[in-house]
Amino acid sequence: MKFTAFRIKNYKGINDLTITLNGNKGSIYTLVGLNESGKTTILEAINSFRPDVDGIHVMAQKFISPDLHPLGTLVPKKKIGNFNDYISVTAHIKMEEEEVLTLTRYCKSEYGFQIDPDSFPLEFEVTKRHAFKNSAHAESQTLWGVHPLVKRKRGRKFVSLSGDDEEWQTIVREVGDCLPRIVYFPTFLFDFPEKIQVSEGECQIEGNEYFRQVVEDALNSLEDSLDLETHIVSRIINKNPDLSIADWHTAWMQSDERDQVDAVLTQLSRRISQEIFSRWNDISDTDLGKKELEIQPLLEAGDRGERQVFLMFKVKDNDLSFKVSERSLGFRWFFCFLLFTRFFRGNEQGESIFLFDEPASNLHSKAQSKLLDSLETISAGKNDIIYSTHSHYLINPLWLETASVVTNGSLTDGESIDADFGVENTDIHAQPYRTFVGQNADKGHYFQPVLDRLQVSPSLLETTREGVFVEGKSDFYILCWYKEYHDTGCGLDFLPIGGVTKASALMSLYLGLAYRFVFLIDSDEEGEKSKDRYLRDLPVSEDAFLQIGEVFGTGKKEIEDVISGTLKKVIAKKYGVSKPTKKHIQRAFSEALSGRNDLPDDQETLSNLGTLVRDLRTRLEVR
Repeated sequence: MKFTAFRIKNYKGINDLTITLNGNKGSIYTLVGLNESGKTTILEAINSFRPDVDGIHVMAQKFISPDLHPLGTLVPKKKIGNFNDYISVTAHIKMEEEEVLTLTRYCKSEYGFQIDPDSFPLEFEVTKRHAFKNSAHAESQTLWGVHPLVKRKRGRKFVSLSGDDEEWQTIVREVGDCLPRIVYFPTFLFDFPEKIQVSEGECQIEGNEYFRQVVEDALNSLEDSLDLETHIVSRIINKNPDLSIADWHTAWMQSDERDQVDAVLTQLSRRISQEIFSRWNDISDTDLGKKELEIQPLLEAGDRGERQVFLMFKVKDNDLSFKVSERSLGFRWFFCFLLFTRFFRGNEQGESIFLFDEPASNLHSKAQSKLLDSLETISAGKNDIIYSTHSHYLINPLWLETASVVTNGSLTDGESIDADFGVENTDIHAQPYRTFVGQNADKGHYFQPVLDRLQVSPSLLETTREGVFVEGKSDFYILCWYKEYHDTGCGLDFLPIGGVTKASALMSLYLGLAYRFVFLIDSDEEGEKSKDRYLRDLPVSEDAFLQIGEVFGTGKKEIEDVISGTLKKVIAKKYGVSKPTKKHIQRAFSEALSGRNDLPDDQETLSNLGTLVRDLRTRLEVR
């Protein structure tokens, strides 16, 4: 079973937005955008989807509070004065034929009624909506787009069902149990508490139910499949229940139950240590030595005198112990991240959809980049991941096909976005990356993290003894693409200058070091003026320059002219435009170079680039 899309309406700053998933299990989706663009709102809205029947949560996700946000706070600000509409989140769901047959067989054997499998839709919608009248919450409903025909016990024919029928409620409950669990990790969860309350009862520790659940899941992952309530909580609470807390501690130290609980916590700490510290070594490139996790039980009295059991997590380093809450912010974040993702159980099939809001923002840049590997491990071909980021270190070029650009309000032309977020303009959108780039190639600041990831230029400290200077990014990516995929032995290193007028410093460096170079420039007025200035101001000769027109004649003046019309049509189709701009061409080659090469082997383009590379090599050899 798979979520294929979420449609969100009237949720905070979202008027009407659809997040489309590609239908393949184990995919990773990136939400990229400026700060305050609405990325967190999208994740919260998806997380708010929990289909239930008569108030019972059928996704077995009890540890996530249904009141994470009071409903009144979700009303769009610009409509809060008189809101008479619905806040809704609709999930589009796809089932496999075998899953329908399994459901049919199960309902017949367990409940005695038979579903007509041909009447059960393989794709359907479930909507969770909240109605408001005069801005006050009126009612909440869950609407299932599932209306199969059923043959009841001793029935002679298949009949349709209504929402009040017991068979219908059984069907949607069973389907709901098999949906992938939606697991949202808001930022506050990565502030590890000093202690975790594992006994039932009122608790003031923020996010405690998350942590309690993950301890339960970690225990279940052990070979003995231990249970938190049975093997820890009950043993502590039920031991000498009539003693005071102080006297209990004295008796506890001499008891068999203490040895039993210590044995369980030792297994648990060893299991978590294996996961946490080995992966922390990988991501931080540091050796933590012989550090290990130590879990200590605590018994305290609650506000009403009831007994409450807590667990305290410490990191033991030789003879010293530190609470996890006392470690660095980056370690605490990663510790929580691994706890939640490595031990969290999905639905009966083990499938989940993980939602991460700005993951690893407290880690250094190298650790952020390595976190991408951890996301792939979590996905593991079955779990979907949706994460938001504005860090280019958390952009994987291979995932751009499933990335979306998030914007809020009307798009601005400049870098300033202050005008976007007035109450009257709030309207969060999420467009597929390629669609957004195709329609807004001049608004790169909205997807700047992607550009930063794809457009990394070498510094002057990374120069080579022989180099081909090129004016800008398009020349650099197109020529590097040709070298990478079609002429690995060309022997040329391409160095982007950032504009034809900006080569003086690098030319002077190469001249001073007696390094050879040739400068590829456009055959336009600015190129001619810059060439004349360099010849006048620097001790450089004519053969240090090669203009596009010298190679191909007056019909081709810049690198984009070398690309054939056929390949330009492919690029236009890729970004959903009728005619590609320079930015579209540049982006197509940068993505092909940085990620998966999805550009065809167009013979005219390859021939032109081959000619250009040969002329550059020849010019460099005679220098």
